[in-house]
Amino acid sequence: MPLVRPPERNCDLCDRQRAAAVSRSWQTHVWPLLDAVAAYLHPTQRAAWAIGSITVVYSRSCLFIDENRESRVSY
Repeated sequence: MPLVRPPERNCDLCDRQRAAAVSRSWQTHVWPLLDAVAAYLHPTQRAAWAIGSITVVYSRSCLFIDENRESRVSY
């Protein structure tokens, strides 16, 4: 009597592992790409992304200027 199942019969564990691998692959590779494409193609998303990016750059620039202004020594 063989101790290993023949390859033509799939066990539930193998099916669950395969489903988990497909789900993981979808979440890490496919879904972010689809989100990026959808955001680029949707005009309001592009504008919101651009405004958000400008806001981040502006706030970081102001923070950098303030930090450097405080570190300068005036004679």
